[in-house]
Amino acid sequence: MKKLFKIQRRQRRLPVQAVCRNCGASLDGPYCSQCGQHLMSGARRTVGDLTYNMTENMFAVDTKTLVTLRYLLFAPGKLTKEYMQGRIVSYVHPSKLFWFISLILFTILTFKIDVEMEKDEARKNKEQLEEVAAPAKSVGDISKTAAMEAIDNITVTSETDSIKLAKAKKLMKMKEADDDEEKEIKKQTDQFISSIKTYTPYISFFLIPLFAMFVKLLFNRKENFYVDYLAFSMHFHAFVFLLIIILLGVNYFFPELDFPEWLVFVPALYFLWSVWVAFRPKPWRLVWGTTLVVLLYGIALITFTTLFVLNLVYMVGWL
Repeated sequence: MKKLFKIQRRQRRLPVQAVCRNCGASLDGPYCSQCGQHLMSGARRTVGDLTYNMTENMFAVDTKTLVTLRYLLFAPGKLTKEYMQGRIVSYVHPSKLFWFISLILFTILTFKIDVEMEKDEARKNKEQLEEVAAPAKSVGDISKTAAMEAIDNITVTSETDSIKLAKAKKLMKMKEADDDEEKEIKKQTDQFISSIKTYTPYISFFLIPLFAMFVKLLFNRKENFYVDYLAFSMHFHAFVFLLIIILLGVNYFFPELDFPEWLVFVPALYFLWSVWVAFRPKPWRLVWGTTLVVLLYGIALITFTTLFVLNLVYMVGWL
């Protein structure tokens, strides 16, 4: 009976459909060899299955992602070495990893810039309100907000009050005269910052291949192709961006925490270790090659940034 029971269970689990519902290919196992769809996908179309798949895709972090992030943070150069040895599917692809981390970083920076701009705008408005309302408030017992709207209705009871009221009116006229100019400056500033947030991610589109070219020129090996150095460049910048994200998060939750000065050397040390693990250059070549890469990339970064800022300044009409 037990043996018969096992046979019956095995028979109930056999797939009814021997053809993939997605591409029509014959099935030799639980997954289609052509498109990868599971044999039971589409067999049961219920609200529960749809909700489960949605939440799984939104919040699931698979083992591949965790291993990739662990190696990216704590094993410099290993991901590039694995990529060059053909072990690609076991980790998040270099391009996908780089663009995903870049998206997170630029989203955080955009949010941070918007918050800082709102705080700065609120601070300026408060200072202007206090500057205009202070003389009028000393004349009558009114609030600072009401002072701007009720200056003409203040009762003058002495010569001192008259002088203070005249000063308040003068400040109001000066403020009104500067409103148009301030609005134009604010409009241009907002346009400038918006352009920075929009086009800054595209700078990496030029800098990543350029960085890979510098690394190839100084640490070239016959068995490696340019794409290997491009993967190395993506891994290195992904680490730098991820480090910035971590520091921004720590600063957000602990704003009074001071970061040690040696953190500025972390990317350089990470680069040294990564080059050594991935390409195994001679020690002397590792030292002077790293120095030249930092120098060349620094010049390229400053040049691109300067041209980018000048172009934006011209676009908003400041030149």
